[in-house]
Amino acid sequence: GKVFSFGNGMYGQLGHGEYLPFESPYQVHPKVIDEEGGPLCGVKVVSISAGYRHSLVLSSCGRVFSFGDGSKGQLGIPKERLLQQQQPKHMPPYEDWVCGTSSAVEVEVVVGNNNKNPPQATGISAGGVHSLVCLSDGTVLAFGENYSGQVGQFVDKQMRSSSSDLFHFFTPTVSRRFRR
Repeated sequence: GKVFSFGNGMYGQLGHGEYLPFESPYQVHPKVIDEEGGPLCGVKVVSISAGYRHSLVLSSCGRVFSFGDGSKGQLGIPKERLLQQQQPKHMPPYEDWVCGTSSAVEVEVVVGNNNKNPPQATGISAGGVHSLVCLSDGTVLAFGENYSGQVGQFVDKQMRSSSSDLFHFFTPTVSRRFRR
């Protein structure tokens, strides 16, 4: 099906291929995402999920797409790849923009190696600044900010006082918290 979005689009989280200026960041009327030639054009969408400044889309064949603010890894796309995307021209002076995308980008959902029948994505959930993808074999992949352990990786008090880079997972990681 088609996906429509509206609301605040300052961080590209609406998926329209643009960043709305902070002076007027709202798309008031619903608008189709990727209607003409974008990555979601012709894709049958079965689920969507919206986080704080990012969004996820799941297709009927198990493909996952993301767009919006990726500064904490919540898009599941390597930072180097995100830095190559078009960046917003108008950001509030108080914002520290790192990386993101205003158009849908496919997330590489890979578990293990040399798997002839890899598990497909069957569910998605966008949290505040993290994301989860459930696979057909029961595995849960997580990416984004892990400051409070929301990506399922252990965090202790000593780690919290060190570099913040330890808390950002830019590529999907098997969540230890949800393993069988």
